[in-house]
Amino acid sequence: MDQYFKLSEKGTSIQTEILAGLITFFSSSYILFVHPVMLSEAGVPQVLSLLATIFIAIVASLTMGLYANTPLVMAPGLGMTAYFAYTLVGGLGFTWQESLGITIVSSLIFVLLTFTGVIESFRLSIPLELKKAITIGIGFFLVRIGLENAGFLLEDGFNWSWLGFIGLLIVLVLTLFKVKGAFLIAIALITAIFWIFTDGLEVSSTNALLELGNYFDLLDIQFSNMISINGLIAIFSFVMLLIFQALGIVEAFVEDREEAKKSYQVVSVMSVLSGVFGTSPAITLSENGAGIQEGGRTGLSTSVAGLLFLVALFVTPLFSYIPAVAAGPVIVFTGLSMGKLITSIEVPHWSLWLPAIVIILSIPLSGSIVSGMAYGFVLYPIIAFIFGQKGRLNPTNLTISFLFLLLLVVEIFL
Repeated sequence: MDQYFKLSEKGTSIQTEILAGLITFFSSSYILFVHPVMLSEAGVPQVLSLLATIFIAIVASLTMGLYANTPLVMAPGLGMTAYFAYTLVGGLGFTWQESLGITIVSSLIFVLLTFTGVIESFRLSIPLELKKAITIGIGFFLVRIGLENAGFLLEDGFNWSWLGFIGLLIVLVLTLFKVKGAFLIAIALITAIFWIFTDGLEVSSTNALLELGNYFDLLDIQFSNMISINGLIAIFSFVMLLIFQALGIVEAFVEDREEAKKSYQVVSVMSVLSGVFGTSPAITLSENGAGIQEGGRTGLSTSVAGLLFLVALFVTPLFSYIPAVAAGPVIVFTGLSMGKLITSIEVPHWSLWLPAIVIILSIPLSGSIVSGMAYGFVLYPIIAFIFGQKGRLNPTNLTISFLFLLLLVVEIFL
């Protein structure tokens, strides 16, 4: 085991890696509840979605650990989930079955870009500030979604939610004190308060494993409306999002270029497999930072987390007792944790700062991840020319900007 995972070479031990895997799992396991809740708003059957979430988390994490040997646990990320549920289905009008088809096609393109080395060109050509801006913008968009789930935002405006407020306070306190597994603990506490102080819900304790016979209902993948203007917009935007999400986490946590290359390969293949399993793409999670801080350095910690996701299959009946409002505060703080990247943006010139701000503000205000990205990337070369920063431009980022311009033109005239 030492030789396979290079434990001694990386200055770690079996005990440290197991502990790091436990920490990462408990830091990210809230996704097992929150992700199916968000997808259910797009019409995806919630219990079956839970199964798909667990299946892809197991396969993706074990593959990342055993092949890439990096401490990067994988599961469906809330940013990609938001794009799937609120942009593809809620914005562009696709059904969730068609959105699964778009997920698979976009991910296959991502695989091609990864295995041919084109993603390295993206890494070097796209300004770091714009990549961070997308993550921040999606984070603030998640804050908006979380406030809606917590009961604060309704269609007719602001609404007071005492349970949502208490939930936010619980997550805030646990986060400030850096409690391990804060989000999971918060969901448990909010659920307990809900059942003690409200009339509760009518629930049926459902063991998701008993629904395996219906799992093929989730695999009604459709490709019919993909060859259309909206379909091309969706695929292009999805590919960009997959690339930027992967670059953000892998570049932050993996220094060795060979391991980074393998990590990108795993992420791209698992994106395809996510669609095949019936869910939005699995990504490398930002919560990996908790395990790495605990000393995780290798794929052993990732493999431990993957096995814990397998154990989670057998406690799924507990999930039916968790109210949707419990997800709201967690989604809010997940968004804020993504949004705090704004403090790390070092912008040497307005030609970078202005497009980054446009992306950050446009995504949550427009309610569209696609439009927010488009506004910033179209503005980027224009501002660069105005301020005499043409040296920042290259064929890759100019091509991306041009494609986003076409996307905006199509949206205006169609």
